Amino acid sequence: MDVETKPLWTTTREAMGKTWTVRLAADDTMLDVKNGSHTEGQTQLLKQIITINGGIPCQERDDTLLHELLHCANHQTNLGLREDTVTRIALALYPFLRGFGLWRDFPWPDRDERPYLPGTEDMAQEASSSTVRPEQHAYYGGRPWGEPA
Repeated sequence: MDVETKPLWTTTREAMGKTWTVRLAADDTMLDVKNGSHTEGQTQLLKQIITINGGIPCQERDDTLLHELLHCANHQTNLGLREDTVTRIALALYPFLRGFGLWRDFPWPDRDERPYLPGTEDMAQEASSSTVRPEQHAYYGGRPWGEPA
């Protein structure tokens, strides 16, 4: 991604004693320099910046964010994992985290207000008419996303 390009959206989170910036970028700025194709995400480890492609659906962004977070953990712990290993771990871990309710949908600016709750896919229509805000739901524990318990 061109570092001069202004992201569509930016937020920060604290993890592993550092402040990490998560940016949502326009699809046309997310180019893989090696092969010239669009990429879903990238991490600038020394700057603690994670950039996610805004042209992909929110759930795919969550998966990509987990992939990039694994790169961060790999770097911080000197595990030495290769790209293909990070990809395989993310692909295997993400459904388990969601299925066990351990992954909270990241608050992308264009995500709808309803949190993802495992087993509630059939209740989507009913939930859309609910007056309960996501942060009031037990899944969020009454806390905004990302705040510790």
